Amino acid sequence: MNEWTRQERNERRLFIIKILLFVVIAIIIVAALTLGYKYTCGVTEANINHEIYKNNTSYIEGQIKDLADYKKEYDDYIRAEDEEAAKAVIQYIKDDFSNFSSKKIENKNIRAFLEDVFKGLYD
Repeated sequence: MNEWTRQERNERRLFIIKILLFVVIAIIIVAALTLGYKYTCGVTEANINHEIYKNNTSYIEGQIKDLADYKKEYDDYIRAEDEEAAKAVIQYIKDDFSNFSSKKIENKNIRAFLEDVFKGLYD
């Protein structure tokens, strides 16, 4: 029979504890790197996808159509002398189109309307 001395058993236990500690630390490092990638590079990837979507023709056309509808709605409120509703439409346009480039709009009237809204001519 192989008899281990007390010191050998302690050294063996210490060696096993060191290996387990190394494995646990390695798992923690891998998890941290994975989460770090997800919350840094993953965010960048989402931003890139969002920019691609915002430059998509259907998105641009939809925004232009919405803007034309808001302009018509604004004009209707002005004719009806409903200042509060007209101001609400302008505020909504400012909020919704704050990151939308007027250069993407081919219709001169709609483009001028959006530019004038952001110049403050409709306040």
